[in-house]
Amino acid sequence: RVAMLLSGDVDWIDNVTASEAKVVSQMPSFEVNTGPTTHMMFVGMNALDGGPFADKRVRQAMNYAVDWDTIIETVLDGYGFRTAATAGAMLVGHDPTLEPYPYDPDKARELLDEAGYSDGFETMFDGPSGRYVKDREIAEAVAGYLNEVGVTVKMNLNEWGTFWARFLGPQTGTEEIPGLYFVGCGGSADFDLCNRLHFHSQVRGIYYNSPESDEMLDDITSTMDHDERMVKIAEYLRYIQDEAPWIFAYDAPVILANRVGLNQEVRPDMTARFNTFSWAEGG
Repeated sequence: RVAMLLSGDVDWIDNVTASEAKVVSQMPSFEVNTGPTTHMMFVGMNALDGGPFADKRVRQAMNYAVDWDTIIETVLDGYGFRTAATAGAMLVGHDPTLEPYPYDPDKARELLDEAGYSDGFETMFDGPSGRYVKDREIAEAVAGYLNEVGVTVKMNLNEWGTFWARFLGPQTGTEEIPGLYFVGCGGSADFDLCNRLHFHSQVRGIYYNSPESDEMLDDITSTMDHDERMVKIAEYLRYIQDEAPWIFAYDAPVILANRVGLNQEVRPDMTARFNTFSWAEGG
């Protein structure tokens, strides 16, 4: 597809990889357009098995321990958008005033010490290999940062089907993920899709849930007034950021490339872009 664009056979391509985008963006007759999608990437933690991640201080420490800005810049060539909680920029209820956890390994060590893990601990890190852009490299980068604050990570990366069956273990009665896991959620701009799905005890809250979370999510779902619902979502996002059931990571990007002069709308759902094209005068 890149070859067809550069040769003039086509004027626009989608699903461009970060490495391809880097090449195309350096050519004067072509441009790359990108933006966040509705697909959030995150590292989840098993907070329900009585292990280290049952302690909120440990979960918060994991967020302080990982330098996502550097991972996005180096592993993803800059194509990724930081998330502060569980509603990225394209989701209903997104709060732009909510700041992500800063990279602060000293704070991470302090919290681990308070939680009784001054010598660190060992944990498993599950994830897919080949499902998401640079998923293996991202998981390994996260493991490296965690190792720096004393958390020794054993990697268990598999093809998607094997990983997903393991992820659903608590629902299917098989082995569950005991520690960390890298995965994404999205495809819809609806707040409920990822939040109710992952954090409600009666849905798929299989690695984190709480009575407070259930109550807040039920209240949000039953609120019909838009403005009131947005206020309640904002309250929930602050609650869930503090609870830190995920290492909040980034919104996956949509990356498009085209010949200069072709105008287009970058859509976060990555569909139906064909009806938003227009040529600039003289294009």
